[in-house]
Amino acid sequence: MTRSSNPLFQGVQNIQVIYHVKSKHEIWITKEEENEIYIAQEQSNGDLNNVKAIIVDRANHSSINSLLEDSYGNVWIGFDQGVYKRSADGKVSLIDSKIANVTSIAEDKRGNIWIGTEKQGVFKIQLNIKTEKISCIINFSEKSGNLQSNSIQSVCCGRNGSVYIGAREGSLYLYNESTNRMTDLSNRYGITEDAIQDIVEDNYGLLWISTVKKIIRYNPLNHVSTYFTPSDGILVSSFSKNAGVKLQNGQIFFGGNKGFCLFRPAGTNEHHTTVSRVIITNIDVNNQSIFDHSNSSHFDSQRNKLILQPKDDNISLEFSSLNYSSAEKIQYAYKLIGIDKDWVYLGNDRRYVNYTNLPAGRYTFEVKATDENGQWGNQISSLTIISGYEMN
Repeated sequence: MTRSSNPLFQGVQNIQVIYHVKSKHEIWITKEEENEIYIAQEQSNGDLNNVKAIIVDRANHSSINSLLEDSYGNVWIGFDQGVYKRSADGKVSLIDSKIANVTSIAEDKRGNIWIGTEKQGVFKIQLNIKTEKISCIINFSEKSGNLQSNSIQSVCCGRNGSVYIGAREGSLYLYNESTNRMTDLSNRYGITEDAIQDIVEDNYGLLWISTVKKIIRYNPLNHVSTYFTPSDGILVSSFSKNAGVKLQNGQIFFGGNKGFCLFRPAGTNEHHTTVSRVIITNIDVNNQSIFDHSNSSHFDSQRNKLILQPKDDNISLEFSSLNYSSAEKIQYAYKLIGIDKDWVYLGNDRRYVNYTNLPAGRYTFEVKATDENGQWGNQISSLTIISGYEMN
């Protein structure tokens, strides 16, 4: 990871969009609250020069939020007010003024154009292959298309035909072409309540997901994810929306409040780090630790069993892998067999879980963790919980 050293961009901040126009070997950049596009020519050695500025529509004073070069060499431009298309010869045309607050534009393997919006969900635009004219527009939103949010921040179309959609609430959706519906993948990689900004696929098929405060590398095949934050040397502390791009050499470029940062993907390297067993470090019953002498009757240490009386309404379990050198990289998942149908993924910023008013019965609490590379281990720690038991 390195920060761009090109003198053209020293001191450049408040980047809104960065996009690589491959057919012309250009980098297009827009700044916050501006309707101009800055275009820089990409050189064979990776340098950028010959910066120029263009204005798409002088009558449209809203901000430019998203850019896309389609397979025909056209560049789609998403404003706060409307969608435009700049053809390869430089001619600009207004596509649709009703699609507002555009956040993301992408083209899938079949030539469909996907447009994410802040308040209208996501649009799938089907084009006539021969005429390039619009033949059909389908809207996926909370009302139609089984999305949980209308605030779509990013759309990524993979080389294998997959379409991934990222929402402000942190949800990652996968579009199913055969059912024409969306599947929520969020729990499979552990991001919760952290707004997705950009999704970029690298040359190895891995997804690089920028959120407000971190970068996540996600493997769709095994759902392994790795986090990158300022503690890893990233200078950007707040990433911008639509400011992520893959360069011609395969490097991933992200922009934010303090300029740029660069990643060099290395594929799916095998890691041999040992995953530590998770330890349950504390259990609170009605806001009091059971390891206090006055509350110790709840716990049977020989049988690793927690016994709750009917009056014990609230329990809280804390856990840790005790990996202090890479604590911010460790991710956790838990499930309470009898309550949770599947694993609940917490990411790397939470190491506890609360339960309230458990029905009488016998439960098994299980918890597991990753290593610092995001690889899930096979070691599962468990605790038997018996609720509704009257003590003598």
